[in-house]
Amino acid sequence: MSESLTKRGAQEAEHTVLPLFLPARSLGEGGCYNARMKHVSKSQENTKEIARDFVESLKVGAKARVVGLAGDLGAGKTTFSQAVGEVLGVEEHMQSPTFLIEKIYELRDKPWKHLIHIDAYRLEKSDELISLGWEKIISEPENIILVEWADKIQNILPSDTQTIHFNFVDDTTREIEYA
Repeated sequence: MSESLTKRGAQEAEHTVLPLFLPARSLGEGGCYNARMKHVSKSQENTKEIARDFVESLKVGAKARVVGLAGDLGAGKTTFSQAVGEVLGVEEHMQSPTFLIEKIYELRDKPWKHLIHIDAYRLEKSDELISLGWEKIISEPENIILVEWADKIQNILPSDTQTIHFNFVDDTTREIEYA
């Protein structure tokens, strides 16, 4: 077997995709089923591949694309955000904006003009984000917004927010799940 096939097989073994079928009524109305995908990442490179697939699945709409990132501390939200930034061409190192709350990155030759990275961990009330211009940034279709700790501001997230769930498995393994 060639060396490239061996490496490719090892990479595929590290990044597993498992289809999950959940009742749609748990996500909204109706009685049909909605497929969700659970990705198992064993490396930052796997996480970048998952981020690339995720970004490629997104469409620009009439308003900003808001993505909520949910999971415990250390579950991979910031690493995934950094991978999304890299996929979208952000050249500077993206750190979690825990103390800044919000960081805006300019994008070139992408469907969106701005990647807005928000960390809601330190917010006590969602009104704090509203005072930073939340209503304006979610209304602009040229924005893609990643919100870490989105559950803390659930009451002001747009109804079409896509949520990605992160689960810490062990020191090198994370589960990343989204529809």
